[in-house]
Amino acid sequence: MTAPSQVADWVLPQGAGGRITLTEALNVPGHPEIFVAGDLAGQPSPQPQLAQPAIQMGAHAGRQIAAALRGGSARPFAYRDPGIMATVGKAEAVLQLPNGVSVRGLPAWLVWIFIHVMYLLGGRNRASVPLNFFWRYAGPRRSATSVSQ
Repeated sequence: MTAPSQVADWVLPQGAGGRITLTEALNVPGHPEIFVAGDLAGQPSPQPQLAQPAIQMGAHAGRQIAAALRGGSARPFAYRDPGIMATVGKAEAVLQLPNGVSVRGLPAWLVWIFIHVMYLLGGRNRASVPLNFFWRYAGPRRSATSVSQ
């Protein structure tokens, strides 16, 4: 993926793919007040263009801004790889842990569900979503043409 062409209009240094060149602290060289996170970040050590690096970069940038407001100095960003997960079908998923171990099939799918449910806000959501999900998955079959009465 390359950065949108409008990024060039910002007159910030750009590197590969049009991404903004950054320091190790995720700010623009010469502009310590500008932080970049996610797909536009062209930091010294490239990160995969996935949600986890973007989430961690955003949290790091927020901490850096708060530290700067208190008079602190910028710290380098360090990505913590939690692994990669993806669903690829009904009761089928792949999971790759940071140590290289891979799991696929139903066990990986159940882990995927568990992790995503844990990210839901509120205990009620964490209880109702899995119940509704498994009821729809394992409950009575409904066709696209059947209508409730």
